[in-house]
Amino acid sequence: MNTSPYQHMEETWGLTGNPFPQSAISGGWTDPYSSEVFPTEENEFFQKTVRGALQGRKQIGFLWSKGPGGDTGYGKTALMRASVSKINADFGREVEAAMGMRDEQIVPIAAGFSELNTMNRTGLYPVLFNAVIGMAKDAEAPLLRAHGQICASIGDDAPDKVATKLAKTRLAIAPTASALRPDLLDIFARAPNELPEFLGRVSDATQIRSGLHYLNFAVIALAAADVRKVFLMIDQLEDLATNKSLPAARRRREIGRIRDLMENEPFASMLHMTFTFHATAAQELETFWEHNRLPSFEDTSNNQSAVVVLRGMQDDDQVEALLHAWLDQHRIDPSTSGDMAPFKRDALTVLRDVSQGRPGILLNRANELFQAAAEAQKGIIDGAFAREYFRGAGHHTTSTMVAEDEPTSDIFDLLA
Repeated sequence: MNTSPYQHMEETWGLTGNPFPQSAISGGWTDPYSSEVFPTEENEFFQKTVRGALQGRKQIGFLWSKGPGGDTGYGKTALMRASVSKINADFGREVEAAMGMRDEQIVPIAAGFSELNTMNRTGLYPVLFNAVIGMAKDAEAPLLRAHGQICASIGDDAPDKVATKLAKTRLAIAPTASALRPDLLDIFARAPNELPEFLGRVSDATQIRSGLHYLNFAVIALAAADVRKVFLMIDQLEDLATNKSLPAARRRREIGRIRDLMENEPFASMLHMTFTFHATAAQELETFWEHNRLPSFEDTSNNQSAVVVLRGMQDDDQVEALLHAWLDQHRIDPSTSGDMAPFKRDALTVLRDVSQGRPGILLNRANELFQAAAEAQKGIIDGAFAREYFRGAGHHTTSTMVAEDEPTSDIFDLLA
């Protein structure tokens, strides 16, 4: 009598379960990540983003995906999230040093991540607000660490003195900007550890009206901690392009707000924005982009200083690095980390072929193949089994696109 496939995973393969995600969509900050999947592209991303902003005065950059398999699943989201984590780990020191910057050139930097979606973040201001929440509650929490830096620099943690430091910083770098929100200033100065909970209670209406004010506060607070540049990674810009329920006038207005950030302090000098792009987004947004005279997003020879392109995995070493990152977290015996079991090398080639080199799709296919092999009680997963499986009815295509007629929140129309 055959054992359970999950028992087979444990007893034969030494794994706690199927390590791969069923969805071809990035699952969040806890997803494994390996710099060895796209080492060249990661280095290029930091060079063009971090050094481009600090030494090249770049305000905006673009992370493209291009390849034979469609627009999505190339790892743009994973790269952005990993970049934010690496920057915030030590206010950018290790990243800047790895980029070849001299000690005297290295300055404190911070980063935030956010994305559009078709439900409650269909405009720029809620996206900016979401980035601020991340900077207050994610593992590295640069806003909370900024409070500690400010207290150290003034030699006091008294709330009134922290608030005074922020007020003076705003007057120094952005005297014509909006005044800092009193409620936000109070909670930051008095009880910074309560900031995530405080932000979590902010209504959708306030996010839509005042999301920019929250980013303004975050940038000023980081500047008060001597942070010189804030890198904002904005994902899923294609949702603004492909969501047909958004009128053209609203899309034009939201793109125009990107220009406002580039022209007004403290954002003009402190903020660098990176947007994800692909062919569909480019076609839909081109008119709005040109209307607002924004820097070119095109992947052309004269725009390479602002563009990084992910084209998918080209060899099996990249596939191995990707699978290792997911497998190793599920090893019952940690000493076997780095082992490719139960996969044989030739199965990696099959996975790369059926996914067309896209990491997100490959992980989905690996989930299917791994489950099928466990149910068949296979000792190994080799190329022959993989080819046989993907020729059969078990090969399903995963759609990551959102339906064009998905409704969006009416509150945006009322308040924007």
